[in-house]
Amino acid sequence: MPDPKTFEEHVAYLHEIVRLKLWFVWHWLREHPEEPFSKVLRERVDIYRKLDLNPEGLNPCSYNWDNPRWQELESRVGNLFLAHREDTASTAFEEEAFAVIRPELDARAQRDFADRSALNNYSYGSIRFDPPGQAQPKQISIHIANAIAPSSIFEDPAYLPSCASKRPAWRTIPATC
Repeated sequence: MPDPKTFEEHVAYLHEIVRLKLWFVWHWLREHPEEPFSKVLRERVDIYRKLDLNPEGLNPCSYNWDNPRWQELESRVGNLFLAHREDTASTAFEEEAFAVIRPELDARAQRDFADRSALNNYSYGSIRFDPPGQAQPKQISIHIANAIAPSSIFEDPAYLPSCASKRPAWRTIPATC
């Protein structure tokens, strides 16, 4: 079995995943110029949860878009997109936007490294089922996480099927919010 993930590996992951999200923002907005920047940053990428300005855990019950720190960050990153949207590559936007985001990201990294609460509702190992609800009576949501990190959930082909068979699939999962 691999050694547990180190804090340095966690920070490197956070940096790379946020850079990837910024790459997506730049490309998405170039292909969908009618979509507001704030909507893309808030709804199409998952950056807010990873920032120190998020006072809650990894899965916050609410998002405080009115927080002045978020407003400033969003404005600065939005202005960088405007400055670089005609570039031939996303590199300059990614680097400059990451420099704006990084202090908030690094300030939260230690708290997130120690927080395993993101797996609280994964009561089937690495799988969580959301049963049909009133709003979506024909929809079932299945979420997959890596509860055995740093090992891969794909290392053993029998791992995910065994998660699904651990408990009755339609047990009510307590809400965290």
